[in-house]
Amino acid sequence: MKELSAKLEVILKPLLAIIIVVILGAVLANNLWARISKARSSVTSETKTLNLLNDKLSLLERSSQAQQIQSYSSAVTSALPLNSPTLQLISHIRSKELEHNVVIESISGGSTLTKEGFNSVGITFKAIGSSFDLANFLISLSNVSPISKFQQISFEQESSGQLTMDAQIETYWSDTPTQLPRLDEPISDLTDAEKSIIDEVTRLQKPAFTLLQPDDTNTPERDPFIQI
Repeated sequence: MKELSAKLEVILKPLLAIIIVVILGAVLANNLWARISKARSSVTSETKTLNLLNDKLSLLERSSQAQQIQSYSSAVTSALPLNSPTLQLISHIRSKELEHNVVIESISGGSTLTKEGFNSVGITFKAIGSSFDLANFLISLSNVSPISKFQQISFEQESSGQLTMDAQIETYWSDTPTQLPRLDEPISDLTDAEKSIIDEVTRLQKPAFTLLQPDDTNTPERDPFIQI
């Protein structure tokens, strides 16, 4: 009996050692496999992100021909600026007044309205001219930037044969988006409809401002307290 117990002990000891080694090996292998799977998943995700960034870069490079992005950005910002474009629109009105031989008797800006993320302000003015000149004047204002829309137009016949026009035109502006898309979010090229809208916006006439330069003459200023 003792001999049997001794033989079993001799057999069980290495068998237990083998079982322990197998269990530890399985645990370590499972842990190692989990790490490998996590690393492979991370590499796959990074590769996908890199491919998306390369696609974006390729799209931007294709769209950058002839500085299109810069021109598009400038045109869109002019058409829908960040701040009130009242002065820009008044500049257009004054410029078109001279071009089309009409007389602006009065002009004033109204209060700001905010609706659905857009701000608007109305500009009211009175113009005098012939029916032909006033018609061309109105047509010219429909092709200017910033974007604007006539809300009210009325005419009154003068004894001189000319017309007096009372009009209210509304212009708009909006803040920039506060939330940008995710870096790894795929983008697509502009649709034909979007390109058509941008083309129309780029054709709008931007306002022209006169830059006054300082006088370069070195004439000394006269002391107002010295009598000549």
